[in-house]
Amino acid sequence: VMMMQRSGSANMSVLRILRLFRLVRIARVGRLMSSCRELIVLVKGISMGLRSVLSTLFLMMVIIYVFAIIFTQLFRGSEEANGCYDGVLESMNCLMLNVVFPEQQELMARMLELGPMTYLLGIFYLLITGLTVMNMLIGVLVEVVSVTAQVDKEETAMKAVKDKIEELLPAEVRNATGITREHFMNVIMDPGLVQTLATIDVDVMTVVEYPEIMYHSRNALTVPELMDAILQFRRTTSVSMMDIAQLRRFMVNELEDLRGLIKSNQII
Repeated sequence: VMMMQRSGSANMSVLRILRLFRLVRIARVGRLMSSCRELIVLVKGISMGLRSVLSTLFLMMVIIYVFAIIFTQLFRGSEEANGCYDGVLESMNCLMLNVVFPEQQELMARMLELGPMTYLLGIFYLLITGLTVMNMLIGVLVEVVSVTAQVDKEETAMKAVKDKIEELLPAEVRNATGITREHFMNVIMDPGLVQTLATIDVDVMTVVEYPEIMYHSRNALTVPELMDAILQFRRTTSVSMMDIAQLRRFMVNELEDLRGLIKSNQII
């Protein structure tokens, strides 16, 4: 009989080991994630925020532990607290299931009946799916809505500026090859256009003072080119290497013009 029991337990061990090989199927999930860039971004986001998430979960467990001790000392032995505050661990389980996972109490009760390891595995699963991933989903949706609203607002403001410029320009100028510097200086003084440019955070005074930056070595600009040139004067625009290169080219050209004037004795 003992030999049969030993052989039976050995067979069960072999079966459990074979079942572990089924976990190799999880590797297929990695292949699926590698083909979907968005999933990789989310996983990287979870890994980068893992320390903050673990710190938050640790703080939550400390709070639950402290209040579990308090409630156990206050309500142990009372009829109202029977089955919930008879011990610290039982109090922690009661507080966590009723506050953190109120909709999964039945599921966690069944897992607790299966054993402590199954119960901890279920808690880990709920923490990942119910708290981390779902809160990340909320954050992603909020970010997408915020970016979409910002892009739509900027496109609307840009269209308003373009329509205002085309409205103020004479018909012969719109049908011509481009907008000259003189026409632009007349248009930029319009109060309605100034107010519209202010909505997209354009420094109008700088545009008026330095139009040669936009029209340098050019006689006229089309409406799209003029819009791109105006956007360079936004207060929120970051300086790039191309801007520095254009500034260097502008200064070199100005120095060359000044040198030519000096050589021709046209400057005192």
